[in-house]
Amino acid sequence: MENDLVLVALDVEQIAKAKDENGKRKQITHALVVGNYGVMFGTEKQCMKYYSVWKDIFKDLFGKCYETDQYHFTTYTSSGNVVMDLIEESDRRKPKIDFIEEAVKREKKGFWAKLFGR
Repeated sequence: MENDLVLVALDVEQIAKAKDENGKRKQITHALVVGNYGVMFGTEKQCMKYYSVWKDIFKDLFGKCYETDQYHFTTYTSSGNVVMDLIEESDRRKPKIDFIEEAVKREKKGFWAKLFGR
């Protein structure tokens, strides 16, 4: 459960705590727990939008992706820029490719070289 992507439907008590931490005027009904990267609070539509996209784009970063209405939060404060943290971690895990070197290796042969096999 350490690096899972979890969409949480908050109960009345959790909504009150989240509004206390994030602002009374915020519309909060759901939370998106993004593993070790943080937590986002918002409406069902907002959280579902990120959940549905991130579970596909960042599938290598998460163990499981699921929805629940029972979750114990350690903090009710929304994390900083979770998106940038996910992008940085995803980029860090990708293999390094030197595109210029690859292009030089695949130098195009001319017509006569192809014809005579040089």
